[in-house]
Amino acid sequence: QARGMTNVAVRRYCHISSVSAAILKRRIHMWQRFAKEPSHHSAAVAAMSGHVAGLADQLDGRLPSKSANPWLKQAWSDLQRVAEIDPVSARATALWLEQSPQMHFFHSFLDT
Repeated sequence: QARGMTNVAVRRYCHISSVSAAILKRRIHMWQRFAKEPSHHSAAVAAMSGHVAGLADQLDGRLPSKSANPWLKQAWSDLQRVAEIDPVSARATALWLEQSPQMHFFHSFLDT
């Protein structure tokens, strides 16, 4: 009688990650590129965390607000997910992102 394997078991056996883990990794690398070359990404960073007259603030103090841009919420969520898996790597990524003054919202992650 044939016995099947779960997706998790197959990925473990083949030493491959899930699609969601691969996408998370790519987004983390994207945030790192944003921080490495902030002048190349100033419009995206401003859209994510800047203040636009007449619109709700993107940040609630130093955290993404409930009405924040979905990309800002996604960046925050990505760092939290990485922190659950590898706190040292998440902290290093947040420190790297923090080097860019436009990415100041990552201060809050460093405080957690």
